[in-house]
Amino acid sequence: MTRAQKITLGEMRIRGERPLGLLFNYQRGHLAKISGVLTWRRASPYAISRSMFQKVIVVLAWAFLAFIVFGTISPLKDRPTLLSSADLERIGAFAILGGLFCLAYPRHIILVCFMVLGSAVLLECLQTLTLDRHGTLLDAAEKIVGGAFGIFAAGAALCLRQRKRSSQSQI
Repeated sequence: MTRAQKITLGEMRIRGERPLGLLFNYQRGHLAKISGVLTWRRASPYAISRSMFQKVIVVLAWAFLAFIVFGTISPLKDRPTLLSSADLERIGAFAILGGLFCLAYPRHIILVCFMVLGSAVLLECLQTLTLDRHGTLLDAAEKIVGGAFGIFAAGAALCLRQRKRSSQSQI
């Protein structure tokens, strides 16, 4: 189909095509409803499909968790330092982790909360097993606050995006 070709729903039904099947084919293009007529539009060659974006976010979330585990459990001399304040590092790292996991698994918020907040507590407990590190309740609380903030911020962003989409579909 060319970009300018227009198809009505009746013509699609006569041909045996399903409009919903075409609506979600992001790599080839999409159908847009313009004044009662469906118009085929070619997708941008630089556009990423939703499923590919979701997979990238999942990989980033797990890789970031592995980085945090390495930074928490490794000896003090091998620990990567990013900021001058360790408190800001902990809060920021777990805020990013919470946001990534919330974006990676948007329908499983309770599992995300257990994963992020539980990993904060578990890593502090494991830190007490190393010889040169010590886990404290204050550090665990900072990680929990950062993770909860990240989950809340990503959840709010997902909610706003959903609300924006639903308002655009009603127009």
